[in-house]
Amino acid sequence: MKILYTSGYSVEVLSREIEFKEGVNFLQKPYLPQVLAQTVRTCLDA
Repeated sequence: MKILYTSGYSVEVLSREIEFKEGVNFLQKPYLPQVLAQTVRTCLDA
């Protein structure tokens, strides 16, 4: 299952139990719609 996490918190303060890869499965708020679309595409392709 592909999962994309999004949060207003930075990667550094989030749980250590999940491997967050910025731009692949993690998107920090705020973001533009184009960035969301590209990140979803990258997540699906990974």
